[in-house]
Amino acid sequence: MAEKRKSLGRGLDALLGGATQEQKNNTANSLNELPIEVIGPGPFQPRKKINEQQLSELSASIEAQGVLQPIVVRERAVQDSQTGIKYEIIAGERRWRAAQLANLETIPAVVKAVS
Repeated sequence: MAEKRKSLGRGLDALLGGATQEQKNNTANSLNELPIEVIGPGPFQPRKKINEQQLSELSASIEAQGVLQPIVVRERAVQDSQTGIKYEIIAGERRWRAAQLANLETIPAVVKAVS
């Protein structure tokens, strides 16, 4: 009979390596569906004026196809108790505004852990 091989006894993590700290931290960067009403504009919006016609066209596109690219937000240090705003937009304010015009209740968003 063939001799039975002993197992390594350390699991796949010993052979393949476990998740790195960076990979563990990226779970905070996962895609979420956030309610639109808990998201607010960021103070660093480069556009001072948003073209209403282009926003209307984007809204029609979102109604037809949905939001194709998620917005990027960060969690606010303190939630605004009057407005309920919990997240601040880093990128995607036009998509957020167009989604509001399209009467969406949620929007796909990536929550980044940045200060």
